[in-house]
Amino acid sequence: MLTLALQPNGLPLSRQFMLSVAVALGAADFFAKYAGDETGIKWSNDIYWRDRKAGGILIENVLRGNTWQYAITGMGININQTKFPEHLPNPVSLRQITGKSWDAVALAKELCACLEPWLKQLHPAHYNELLATYKSRLFRLNEPGLYRIREEYFNAKIPRSGNQALDPVKDEYFQGIIRDVLPDGKLCLEKDGALLQFDFGEVEFVIAK
Repeated sequence: MLTLALQPNGLPLSRQFMLSVAVALGAADFFAKYAGDETGIKWSNDIYWRDRKAGGILIENVLRGNTWQYAITGMGININQTKFPEHLPNPVSLRQITGKSWDAVALAKELCACLEPWLKQLHPAHYNELLATYKSRLFRLNEPGLYRIREEYFNAKIPRSGNQALDPVKDEYFQGIIRDVLPDGKLCLEKDGALLQFDFGEVEFVIAK
């Protein structure tokens, strides 16, 4: 729907997750304006309506040495689609929700307007408030759900020595509960009474078709 080239001046690379938080909040505000308060954010930055995916966000950082030059922020939001590829488990579009066709260009301008106030809050004084608001809108927060721990998580936990070969690790499915998201973006999931931390790509939400 829209790609923005942003210059996150003053935001250190160590806090780059805050940019993802701000963009997700702006996109969620935009979608909720038309789809209602059942709009939420699935970690880390997908836009959800009920338990269906309405959009996704991809941020590509452009660096020069240790300096953050740009953040190329792509936002794909389903507006007028009524048919989706069969392999997608749970897509939904604004047209399917509202029963109306929409002017995507006009909506893209509205999306920009929704992003602006959140991007202006990318300052250390607002980090805690931004993260708290983000967590309050999380899909499945404090609710049981099915997850899949991916092979990347197990490989990161098993030390390698030399050319030691490791047996393939199978993905693990489990019932978990989201309890927190840390300032660096890690997801805290409760599993069998223990709290596990997952980085991006290490855990997957399982959505029933």
